[in-house]
Amino acid sequence: MRDNQEQPILDKIIDISQVKEKENFSPEQVANTLLSFLSKREAEIIKMRYGFTNEKPKTLDAIGKKMNLTRERVRQIEKQALKNIIKNKDSAKNLISFKKLVESLVNEFGGLISEEKVSNEIISLIENKENAHAFVKFLLNNFVDNVDKFKQSNFKPSLRFYDLSIDQVDKVLNEIEKIFEKENKILQELELVKAFKKSNYYKNDFNLPTFLSEKENNLDKFILSYLDVSHKFANTPFNQWGLAGWSVINPRRINDKIYLVMHSCKKSLHFSEIAELINNAWKDARDIKTATVHNELISDPRFVLVGRGKYGLKEWGLESGNVSDTIFSILKKSALPLTEQEIIKKVISKKIVKPATIKLALKNKEKFNFQNGKYSLILK
Repeated sequence: MRDNQEQPILDKIIDISQVKEKENFSPEQVANTLLSFLSKREAEIIKMRYGFTNEKPKTLDAIGKKMNLTRERVRQIEKQALKNIIKNKDSAKNLISFKKLVESLVNEFGGLISEEKVSNEIISLIENKENAHAFVKFLLNNFVDNVDKFKQSNFKPSLRFYDLSIDQVDKVLNEIEKIFEKENKILQELELVKAFKKSNYYKNDFNLPTFLSEKENNLDKFILSYLDVSHKFANTPFNQWGLAGWSVINPRRINDKIYLVMHSCKKSLHFSEIAELINNAWKDARDIKTATVHNELISDPRFVLVGRGKYGLKEWGLESGNVSDTIFSILKKSALPLTEQEIIKKVISKKIVKPATIKLALKNKEKFNFQNGKYSLILK
């Protein structure tokens, strides 16, 4: 892989050009310019169909009733309006920036990207986001001809470079499916990419198409884009991926949502923090009460109280019980006596507790024997 210093001048010019296209593109401006090629009635129908006026897109029936036309007549006018735009001699030059931007995004995400993601990426680049989705949808639906509008039952509606073999995408997805079946758990994006790079398939058989060969530094984006377009996989609000059929990926129960939050944060959390994170992540759902979250944490064995209202995951090696019980467990597993500092370090890794509390628990002479500067269990 070449670094930026070795990158040819032509490549740099292309990169700069693509950046400028992204910075200057305005879907609203392009859409309104295209509408100026139409009659007043044609333009009005297009505006209503796509919701250009900050309203929900209207059905053919709704437009027909408003304009005293039949549903079929509205459909005919809409179809002819789109043809008139394409036939206009000025349409091509007004669509150049849009088409270049779409092409650069398809390339950036490995030659295959869902239409929804393309739309979101474009909207993220522009300053005026008000009603931008309507304008972007209008342009994507009707004026993309430089890339393939890919539709297949196993995939979401997507945009694809014609040179990208779907067989190659399937091989990548099959390897990722094997990773999930082996791990049998959800994985963070970085964990998943790391596991893929360790696979025999990646090391021995994986080859990027020639038109993407200089984009190996974008492998993370490629993999995640392929995952995103496939119906086999799904992700959570916290950038965790898994098989679409797993209940934990689309959680309905509160305890599964708690698990996802803690798995994402990778640290112990207070039950009130967990409730807040759940409500922020699933805004469309009814707010979860803090007390409800606390009750689930207490009753589910996956969660461990580690101190002062904070809980962690048992799979992290955390232990329930009081400090004395934790010290007992540590010494029981140790082949040799341990110093005070060694015990403190091990206890803190399993519970949220102050060193002074651990020192106090070690004074229990019925459980712990202190000799030669080290502690061991009193065997009865």
